[in-house]
Amino acid sequence: MAKDDLQELVGTAIISSQFRSELITNTARAIEDFNLSPEERLFVSNIRANTFQSFAQQLHDWISDESPVVMHRVPTAIITR
Repeated sequence: MAKDDLQELVGTAIISSQFRSELITNTARAIEDFNLSPEERLFVSNIRANTFQSFAQQLHDWISDESPVVMHRVPTAIITR
């Protein structure tokens, strides 16, 4: 997932109150001009939020879940019998 396009979307929402409002009320229309992947477009279109803060939090949570795992779980004890 290329986050640059999602960052551009959020940056535009931060700068433009008109875009921010459209992002909440008509998401599909608001994201038409952004170069989002089909997966990003689908996810963003399905966000349901009443505020930009809620929108941004849902987007952040999704991006965080999509990030590669950096830490691996290591067993704390090995039991042998």
